[in-house]
This record gives sequence, structure tokens and C-alpha cells, in this order.
Amino acid sequence: MRKSAIILLTSAVAIIIIVGITYFARESRPDVTKEPPIPVVTYNNKQISITMGTRVWRGVSDVFFMWEKIAEKATIVPPEGEIKIEFNYKPKPSKLYIAQVERDPSQENNWTSYGFQDPPLNGNTFKVPLEKNIYMVAIHAVWSTGENVEYIFAIEVK
Repeated sequence: MRKSAIILLTSAVAIIIIVGITYFARESRPDVTKEPPIPVVTYNNKQISITMGTRVWRGVSDVFFMWEKIAEKATIVPPEGEIKIEFNYKPKPSKLYIAQVERDPSQENNWTSYGFQDPPLNGNTFKVPLEKNIYMVAIHAVWSTGENVEYIFAIEVK
């Protein structure tokens, strides 16, 4: 009985120490804000509503996707309109990636098996497709500190 109590107490102390070290390691990062920055995404100086998706920030991972809810907030843009991405955060991401998925017109809620492409990123801008449809756009931002965040928004090309 006494041996079990000692093992239990030792285990509890070890867990508390590990949790404390992890917490203070995350909290003592002056180069990284507590919350991920939100970029300003615009078309013709009009801000596009974005949603934060999958992220690893200050050592904490989180996953979030609600395609249909995001699609409901699609910003209407003309074919080949130019989308601009800006981060009002220092340091800026060291890498930016763009991925675009279009809705399968024959199946209203099918996003994954139809069209997937990486539109070319020109600095911090990219052109939307010529074809009329609703598109999910994911911006994957990576910082030199190891943090990375995916931001998702929807556009409707009309």
C-alpha cells in the first residue's frame, strides 16, 4: 500500500513539473504573440472575411474546418480579380502558400474531390480563376519561429 502511494505521488509531481515547464516555455516566448495574427485579405480594397483553420502556435495545435459555414460568407469577385494578403504583424511569415478548392457543381457540398490547385502567388497577391464557381482558398503562413497557421476564406466568381 505504501509503495503504491509513493509511486502515485511521484507520478503526480512529475506530471505537474512537465505541465509547468510546457506552460512557462510557451509563455516566455517574447518573439511570438499569444494569439496567431490575422492577415488582412482584400479584393479592390474591400476586406474579405476569413476564418482561422489548422494551426500550430506557441506549441499548441488546433484544427478547425467548417467548409459550408465559410462558403456562406463568400465574397463575390469578378473572373481573374486580384486578391491581396497582408500581415500587420512583425515578423512577417517567412513563407506563404495558397491552395484553392472549387465546389463540384453537381454535388453542392463536395469540396475535396473536384478541383484542387495552387494558384501562383505573386508577392502577396494572386488572381482568382476565370471559371464561375464558389472556391475555398487556404493561405498557409509559416514563420521562421516554427509557428504556422492556415487561414480559410471563400470567394464566389461571378
